[in-house]
Amino acid sequence: MSALARPGVPVVATAAAAGLIQVVGTIGAAHNQPERRPLDALAVGLVLAGPAALLGLRRAPLAVLGAAFAVVAVYLGRGYPYGPVVVS
Repeated sequence: MSALARPGVPVVATAAAAGLIQVVGTIGAAHNQPERRPLDALAVGLVLAGPAALLGLRRAPLAVLGAAFAVVAVYLGRGYPYGPVVVS
């Protein structure tokens, strides 16, 4: 059974943890990738959009999967640094 499916692990806590990991990890990863586009407000918004989508996981898991995939595709397509953006 996955951590998200276990009772007692709130989706909000999972989304918050994923958001923290993604933001901190992406900022750290960006320092070693000067050839990639610098992080800006749009990049941070995209990094946080994946974890925000996780809030709907129990109600619409396929929609959440599609949203998370789309966010990662847009983020990487715009040339932002590689990093833990795929955590969500």
